[in-house]
Amino acid sequence: PSALPSLSPSSRPSVLPSPTPTMSNMPSGSPTLQASSSPSAAPSPLAATESVDLTGMQEFHSQGVFNPKDADPLGSESSGYFVVLDDTIGPTTRTWWGGDYATLHVPLFNSCNNDVTVASIKAQQRACGSTWEMNAGRGTNDCDHNLVLKLNDVSLNPWMEQYEHSGCVFQSNPSSPIIFHFRRWHSPYSNALIGRIVLDFELLFATKDPTKAPSALPSFHPSALPSLSPSSRPSVLPSPTPTMSNMPSGSPTLQASSSPSAAPSPLAATESVDLTGMQEFHSQGVFNPKDADPLGSESSGYFVVLDDTIGPTTRTWWGGDYATLHVPLFNSCNNDVTVASIKAQQRACGSTWEMNAGRGTNDCDHNLVLKLNDVSLNPWMEQYEHSGCVFQSNPSSPIIFHFRRWHSPYSNALIGRIVLDFELLFATKDPTKAPSALPS
Repeated sequence: PSALPSLSPSSRPSVLPSPTPTMSNMPSGSPTLQASSSPSAAPSPLAATESVDLTGMQEFHSQGVFNPKDADPLGSESSGYFVVLDDTIGPTTRTWWGGDYATLHVPLFNSCNNDVTVASIKAQQRACGSTWEMNAGRGTNDCDHNLVLKLNDVSLNPWMEQYEHSGCVFQSNPSSPIIFHFRRWHSPYSNALIGRIVLDFELLFATKDPTKAPSALPSFHPSALPSLSPSSRPSVLPSPTPTMSNMPSGSPTLQASSSPSAAPSPLAATESVDLTGMQEFHSQGVFNPKDADPLGSESSGYFVVLDDTIGPTTRTWWGGDYATLHVPLFNSCNNDVTVASIKAQQRACGSTWEMNAGRGTNDCDHNLVLKLNDVSLNPWMEQYEHSGCVFQSNPSSPIIFHFRRWHSPYSNALIGRIVLDFELLFATKDPTKAPSALPS
């Protein structure tokens, strides 16, 4: 974790190193490994691990429970603290002792008018029988800590008065759940990441007539991409730009934070791609485009990645045989990073074609097919033949693929996600010697 200033009188600098790998062997013409500024390269949505029901001012206690001593192999006691990863939502840095609670500002989509309202929410942590500000460290302890949230009253959420008995449903965007990290306070291992909670939020206003249920929130859909298919028609789903209303005075603007602490949380890979021996990878994750439509209408589909330095982030109509990915791999022999060129396809209805290309409507399952390109596109492989080196993607930054529906209705709707890490092993000349293991 990034070294935060040590504010606790009993804490000392973290003993954990934070090396920065060097870049080498970049293929000519490959994209630079910088964070993309395009909207399509935004961090992937995480599936929420828990849901927060704000209805009736009820108090939420996270099922995720963490103990600060778990960061230390010797189990030394410590305090801990929760932070969010976006400073427009809440605190991204720790504080010593703190107060009774922190305040979150969570955008909620309104089912009645598609506007976005920002809810003010009290955020605390609970440990050792006490409750206090979620991002505050206190005395060392060996207690479990969990997150406690509650909607603030109408004095801090005045917009609630107008929606009483409205039947409206307010819900956070399921494609952008709120991510909380729990970290250790004291040294050794100060600021070490211990656990993560990913939350979505919902608030229901009942109608005056108890026989009428609140109106359901329209399904969220990705931003409308241009429809390139001759057979597709404009999506029937509106794509309004939400207007911000009732922003609490003095609350931060809803812009992406540029602070290091607001970086996206790492995802655990759902599958591993073994590139050794030029073998072909077929994803276990299989998706059907018709699943996006409650009526099950047929459609084509397409895969994209979320970082345009890795591969295609936008769809194309018909396309070719394959797309090309550029995946950074860490080299166990010298700790450099080499960028591997990988062929990327989708397979459906017995055919294989470019991963991000839509074709004719169908009701077939689609999966992702990947294969390392040959030495003509990966010339660096020659020097490592029989080297015993292991090349591996960064497990803290797996490659994220989204599968989306092509045709209307529900054009571009997100259907599924695959999260992959990659590995390539070069055998030694002596078959009795295993390839050297990649350093942790």
